[in-house]
Amino acid sequence: MVYGVNGTEVYAYWALISGLVKRITDRNERFEPEDIKQAIESGHRQLWVSEQDGNIWAIAITAIEESPHLKELVISGCAGEGDWSEMIKTIEDFGRQSGCQLVSVYGRPGWERKLPDYKKTRVVLEKTL
Repeated sequence: MVYGVNGTEVYAYWALISGLVKRITDRNERFEPEDIKQAIESGHRQLWVSEQDGNIWAIAITAIEESPHLKELVISGCAGEGDWSEMIKTIEDFGRQSGCQLVSVYGRPGWERKLPDYKKTRVVLEKTL
């Protein structure tokens, strides 16, 4: 079962998901776990949880971004194991309901194999100064 966690409920889930959030932030130097928690609590980001048999096996973090010509749902972090198809479908449905025209995934190259319906449209290159 996949569901969104309301920002006011994050505190109740934090002990269960903080390890997964840390896995996301360990791969992304832009945020610490507490930054993610605050962004979810404030409504600037959304938390998605996949639970099976009472155990949380995966999470995803999303954010809605708007430009003058496009409303986009960005999946900015995922951690966990298992089949991601239900998680992705639930997130896409949320994007449609929120009026988004596009879903983007910011992730490692391995996500290309897990998301065959998505196409690579750009590459991000970074250099630490």
